[in-house]
Amino acid sequence: MLEDGFSNRKSSVLFQGHRSVTKDFELGTPQGGVLSPTLFNILINALLNAMPSQPHHYMISFADDIMIHTTGFSNTQNILNHVLASCQDLGLIISTDKTKILNRRPPRQRGTVRQIQLHDGSLLEYVSRYRYLGFEVPLLGPVVTRLYRQYKERLRALRVVAGFHPRYGANVKIVKIMYLAYIRSLVDYAAPLLALVSDWKLGGLEKLQNEAMRIILGCPRTAKIFNMRKKPNIPSIFRSRWIEKTGTDLCMNQLHDPCRVRQQTYFPAPWDITPFQATIPPFPPKTLLKSQPKLRLEAKHDALSCIDNLVTQNTLSQIIYVDGSVHQSTGAAGSADVVIQSDGSHKEIGARINNWASTLQTELFAILLALKCVHVSKVDTLIVTDYLSSINALNSLSINCGILVSEARHRYGKIVDSGVKVHMLWIPSHIGLQMHDRTDKLAKLYAFKEEVDYNLGLSVSSLRTIIRKELQLNFIDLRLREIDTSQSIYHHSIMQEEPHVYGVFNKISRLLDVTTARLRLGYKYLWQVKSPPPNVNQTKCKLC
Repeated sequence: MLEDGFSNRKSSVLFQGHRSVTKDFELGTPQGGVLSPTLFNILINALLNAMPSQPHHYMISFADDIMIHTTGFSNTQNILNHVLASCQDLGLIISTDKTKILNRRPPRQRGTVRQIQLHDGSLLEYVSRYRYLGFEVPLLGPVVTRLYRQYKERLRALRVVAGFHPRYGANVKIVKIMYLAYIRSLVDYAAPLLALVSDWKLGGLEKLQNEAMRIILGCPRTAKIFNMRKKPNIPSIFRSRWIEKTGTDLCMNQLHDPCRVRQQTYFPAPWDITPFQATIPPFPPKTLLKSQPKLRLEAKHDALSCIDNLVTQNTLSQIIYVDGSVHQSTGAAGSADVVIQSDGSHKEIGARINNWASTLQTELFAILLALKCVHVSKVDTLIVTDYLSSINALNSLSINCGILVSEARHRYGKIVDSGVKVHMLWIPSHIGLQMHDRTDKLAKLYAFKEEVDYNLGLSVSSLRTIIRKELQLNFIDLRLREIDTSQSIYHHSIMQEEPHVYGVFNKISRLLDVTTARLRLGYKYLWQVKSPPPNVNQTKCKLC
């Protein structure tokens, strides 16, 4: 269907009643087509994946604008050769008129200029400046200056919203949302280019962000930056530049990892997907199950009766409990299955997954292991999971599914076609089921194996978790260096160890937010506040 839609395409232009000559289109997608962005992303992703992983270069891609940053003539020519070879395989043509080479060294340090050429022998033009994403490269100094000017102008509007007096104005949450959407978005859009800027050029923007945090929290200029950044959780501009480089390195390492699970050649069409037979009983919310033991006991009995009914009604011969585990601090991940066969015997299956895999990835991989076991044994099976998102992902109608979902659908379809019945059941976690707890412990054991069995790659959430952990460790290290010499950091640490309850009937005002921030930031004690927050016992506070 796609081939018919994009083959033998002809087009002409109608202008004021006059039609131009009809021409054939051999390349490209129709402008304004519904599928054009998706098809383009598939093509450009194949080009980016074909790039070699080298420590001295990286690629920035924003839609159809690609910039390659590298050092040295030999590296530039080698990378260009890889790009040309990949474009030739994908049917892409590089425009020599739009492709330029820019030397960021000063004219005195450039030395002899060596020519870069394409496969056909045509030479690429050297330019002194180039406009990328609306910014002049390499004249990034004016870019930072313009950002500084716009940043400073928009801070005035932030002050008006926050109010010039602590008693009036929007609360901290509203002011923070406005800052992220109206001011910080300027820096986030230019983050790919700011990765090329030195730290001292970004110092002015960093100072303006510190001023914005003072406006959000209502604190004076003497407040510690470490404490201010802890409250609104706004990343540093220097860290945003580091995130661009770190994210690129992590993605390239994942793409060239030999243990990575590669994409399979099959993708079931939406009309060929066999929906998973699943039962989702109406259990109470997890928060109630944790706080009320009586509800937890009732949920356990309901789960056992539901398992017995499904096994009896569908004449299922074995039960497989699946679970995945991801350690919060180290990122160690593992998947495990416990198979209960018809004769009462147990069999354990598991695998060590790459660090920082998402919980959904580990759960889906555990289900995939169970389907492989069913495919070999040819026995009607009930698969029990405690992760509802895995069932929703398997039965989702979205075409943009991952490798694990695609393979699980493919294998499930083969099992159903062979006449074997597979039924899935969701039950809440930690309600006292012995086999479920056993599977959870087994998954944690596999998570701490030294050798990784399968590399599932990094999802977007996993990549964010890694970067967030790195930033948090760096932040904690900087705080620990100054905690002995800073009374405010010590004050802030005490307030975090013993958090007070602020507000009456969940009513949050600007005055209450500012009072809370002043207490937590360490330059106001409770007895110095004219109207102390309620529900605070001053005699038990170490500082008050």
